[in-house]
Amino acid sequence: MKNKAAKTNHLIRKQAIRHYLHEKRADTFTFMGLWNDEEPYPLVELMAVQQVYIEQMKSEPIEGQVFTESQIRSEELTLQRLRALQKQRGE
Repeated sequence: MKNKAAKTNHLIRKQAIRHYLHEKRADTFTFMGLWNDEEPYPLVELMAVQQVYIEQMKSEPIEGQVFTESQIRSEELTLQRLRALQKQRGE
C-alpha cells in the first residue's frame, strides 16, 4: 500500500467510506497526497485499513481514547457494508 500514513489517517478513511458507501460512487476514491494530487484509495485498501482500525479499537486505546462496544460495532458494520459492496461489484 503506497502512502500508508495518509491512508490510515482517520479523516481520509472517513472520506473514503463516505465516497463508497454514502455517495455510492463506482470510481476509485482519490485524495491529494504528498507525491500525487490524485492518490488512489481503492476499496480493497480501505477494507484492509478498516479491519486494522477495528482491531486497534478492540485491543488498545487510540490516541488515549477508549471505545465503547457500540462504536466498535458501528465500525464493524461499516466493514461489512464495504465487503458487501466489493462482492456486489465483483472485485
